[in-house]
Amino acid sequence: QTHIAFTYAGKIWIVERGGGAAKRLNDAGTENNPAFSPDWKLIAFARWTGGDFDIYVSPATGGEARRLTFQGEDDLPVAWTPDGGEIVFE
Repeated sequence: QTHIAFTYAGKIWIVERGGGAAKRLNDAGTENNPAFSPDWKLIAFARWTGGDFDIYVSPATGGEARRLTFQGEDDLPVAWTPDGGEIVFE
């Protein structure tokens, strides 16, 4: 509600909705498709893992990302379920 996540140059950036300096979320691999959790505390995103995109979750404030998928095809987050318990992906 107070921030926007976007992809630029293969990285996910976060900026306050009112403007200001953007902050890079992580510094590993090519990333895209950011999606905030319903409580705005987490961001799901896709990261290139050397053969396909897999889904990762990171605190919205930055920090270590946790890998969630390990399939042999691209996994791209679309949204979170309303309760924030699951990530919808394609």
